Amino acid sequence: MMKKILVILAFLALWPCAAYAASFTATVDSTSAVVGQGVTLQLTLSGASAQGGPETGVLGRSFDIAAQGETSSTTIINGAASSSVGWQYTLLPKKAGTVVIPPVSIATSDGTLKTAPITLNVASASAMPQAYGSSSQAYGSMPQTGASGGAQTGGDRVYIHASVNRDDPYENQPVSYTVRVVSGAALSGVSLQPPQVSNAIVKEAAKPKVSTEIENGARVNVVTFRFLVTPVGAGKISIPAAVLQGDMAVQNNNAAQGFGNFFTDPFQMLQNMNNMAGFGFASEEPFTVASNAVTLSVRPPVAGMNPWLPLSSLRLSQHFDMTLPVHVGDPVTRKIVLLADGLSGSQLPDIASPQNGAGFSVYAGKPKIGKHINGKTGDVSGWRQESYSLIPQKAGKLVVPALKVTWWNTRTGKAVVSTLPQKTIDVLPAVAGAEQTNAGQGNTGQASVATASVAAPVKIASVGGAMKGAPAPRWLYALIAAIVVILLFVLFWALSLQRKISRLVAAPTAADGKKSAVPKRKEPAGFSGVDAAVSAEGLKNYIQSYAHDHWGTPANAPLETVFAVAQKTRPALGQAAAQALARDISATVYAGKPADLADLKARSKAVLRAAKEKAANGNGDEGEKLSGLNPS
Repeated sequence: MMKKILVILAFLALWPCAAYAASFTATVDSTSAVVGQGVTLQLTLSGASAQGGPETGVLGRSFDIAAQGETSSTTIINGAASSSVGWQYTLLPKKAGTVVIPPVSIATSDGTLKTAPITLNVASASAMPQAYGSSSQAYGSMPQTGASGGAQTGGDRVYIHASVNRDDPYENQPVSYTVRVVSGAALSGVSLQPPQVSNAIVKEAAKPKVSTEIENGARVNVVTFRFLVTPVGAGKISIPAAVLQGDMAVQNNNAAQGFGNFFTDPFQMLQNMNNMAGFGFASEEPFTVASNAVTLSVRPPVAGMNPWLPLSSLRLSQHFDMTLPVHVGDPVTRKIVLLADGLSGSQLPDIASPQNGAGFSVYAGKPKIGKHINGKTGDVSGWRQESYSLIPQKAGKLVVPALKVTWWNTRTGKAVVSTLPQKTIDVLPAVAGAEQTNAGQGNTGQASVATASVAAPVKIASVGGAMKGAPAPRWLYALIAAIVVILLFVLFWALSLQRKISRLVAAPTAADGKKSAVPKRKEPAGFSGVDAAVSAEGLKNYIQSYAHDHWGTPANAPLETVFAVAQKTRPALGQAAAQALARDISATVYAGKPADLADLKARSKAVLRAAKEKAANGNGDEGEKLSGLNPS
C-alpha cells in the first residue's frame, strides 16, 4: 500500500513537467490553396526559450514568404506558469500540385526542436473559375452570373496580374511594367512594393491609379501600379511576382439570417450586427496575393553605335534667336529640341560638342528634360531641349555646323541618322564704341567672353532706324536735363505750398509769445458738443478736446486725469461725480460695457456746467473757446 502511495506522489510531482515539456509545432489555416494565394503558417514554441528565430530557409524552395510576425503569451495552471512564443508567416506557393511544408527547426534552451511536415494541395490559377481573365492569380471566390443576367454575389474575389509593354527590349531600353489589381469588393490598406530586379533599374512611373470598371457585367474596383524597368545588361532578366497585401470587405452570409434567428439564436444575431458595415452586412479580412512573374529577353546593343539609342522614332528641330544685323560680339542663340519615342529625356544625349565651329565661342545653358508614358500602351516618350549662345569672334561668314544624331530603329532593326542642317550667318565688324570692349574681352580669354554673354549691356535703338548700339544723339541728353529741371521746380513749389498751408492753419501769435487778439468762440450754455455726440467714444473725444482748449490739459489725456487737473482750480466741478462719469465712459469705450448714452450726456453737461459756473464767478477763463473737434 505504501508503495502505491509513493508511486502516485511521484507521478503528481512529475506531471507538471510532463505537461509543460518543450514542444515546437506548426499549423496552417488551410491545407488547400491556389498558386499565388496566401497560406498562413503558425509556428509555436512552448516549454522552452528560443535561442534565435526559426530556420525558415527551407521554406524558400516551394514558397515565397510575403509577410511575417511574432507573438508571445504566458499561461498559469494550478500555480505552474508556462510561456509560448509564436511566429506567423504568409506563404505563397510557387507551383501547383502536392506541396509539402518541410520541417522547420529552432535552437532552444532544451536543444534543437523541429516541427512536423505539412502537406498542401495547391491548385493552379488556371484551374480556378475565371471571371476577369485567365492569366491572373486569384484570392477567394468570384461573382457568378445568374440566368437573368444580374450579378449574384457568390463571394468576394481579388486577382492581380503583371504585364509589360514588351518582353524583348534592348539594353538600356525602358520597359513599362504594369500591375493591375481587380476586386469585386472594396479594398483598403493596399500596399505594393516595387519589384527587386537584378541587372535592371526600377523606378515608379506614376502614382497608383484607382478606378471603377465594368467587367463581365459586374462592377469591379481596379488599382493600377506602373513602374519603369530599365535593363542594364543583355540576357534573361526575371521580374519576380509582385506581392499585394491589404484588407478586403467580405460579405457575412449569416447576417441576412440573423433577424430570422432572433428567437432561436439571439447571440448569433448580435454577432451578425457587430459585423455590419453601415447596413452592408460586411466586415474586413486581410489578404495577400501574388502576381505572375515576368521574364525579359534583353538584346545587346549594336556594336559601334555610341551613344546607344534604341528608339522607335526621333525628331529634331532648331530655332535661331538673333538681332540683325549681327556684329562681332553679338550673341546668337541656337535652340534645339529632341523628341524621342522609346527613351526618357534623361537618356537622350548631350549635343554640346557638335556645336563647336570656327570663328565663334559656344556657351551651353541648362537643358530641360521630361518624359511621358502612354496610359494605354505603356510606351515611353522623352524630350530634351537645349540652348546654346554662339559668340562671333571675327567678321565674315559664321557657319553653324550641321547636327547629326545616329540612333537604332527598333521597329525596322536598322540604324538611322537624323540631321539638322547647317546655317550661315553674315557677321559685321563690331560697332563704334564696342570694338575696344570686344578686343579687351578677346585678350582676357574665354572666361571674360562668357561673362559678357551672360550680362550683356542693354542696347537702345536710335530714332529714325539707326543701328542698335550707336551713340545716343545730343538732343536726348538735353531732353533728360529738361525733365530733371522740371521735376526740381515742381518739388520746390510743393514745399512752398506746404509751408503756406501750415502758416494758415497754425493759430497766429504775437511777437511776445502771448495769444493774439483773435476773438474766441464761447461755448453755448447748453453744450451742443455733448448733444452732437453719437457714441461714448465721441463724448470722450469732446470732453478731452474741451478740457485741452479751456483747462490746458494734454490733448489725449484720460478722463480721470482731465477731471483731476480741473478739480484743482474748479472745486465746484464735483470730484465724485466727475470721477464716476470718467469710469463709466471708459468702461463703455474700452471694456465694451453697455451704457445709457443719454444718461452719460446728461451727467457730462452737469459736470461741465459746474465748472463753467465757477469760471463765471471769476476763477476761470471767461474767454473759453469751443473745440472744433467733430465728436462724431
